[in-house]
Amino acid sequence: MVKKLYITIVSLFIFSFISSSVWAQNWIFVTSTGNGKYGSYVDIDSISVRDGLKYFDLYHHFKGDKSFKDAPIERLYGNSYVNCHAKTIGYIEVGYEWVGSMKKDKVNVPGSSKVASSMPVRPRSVDEAILEFVCSYTKEE
Repeated sequence: MVKKLYITIVSLFIFSFISSSVWAQNWIFVTSTGNGKYGSYVDIDSISVRDGLKYFDLYHHFKGDKSFKDAPIERLYGNSYVNCHAKTIGYIEVGYEWVGSMKKDKVNVPGSSKVASSMPVRPRSVDEAILEFVCSYTKEE
């Protein structure tokens, strides 16, 4: 009984933390795929610069088009960074939300704490649109 209560409390805490960190921000639409099944957003309030990299929160809406662990994903969100000069993007932490479910999973991307884990951005890709948006964004004072 105590173990069940503990698991319930921990689950509620994690859910409220993930929900508040994803939805309490200033999401700006960046790009979508040609078929409109995939949209990408960046939280402009989260953009920061450290050690020559721009860090930001990212959110993708899949409309059930992608799958992970044999379940359709509705949203993918996480912390990312770009190197504007090298035109690379990296992911630090990624969370998934499944279609029709309140279930969310959060995973650390292996090797993500190392700048070497960043990937080159492909031309005309969603990542390129995100990189261009984040690199050109300047916060208003």
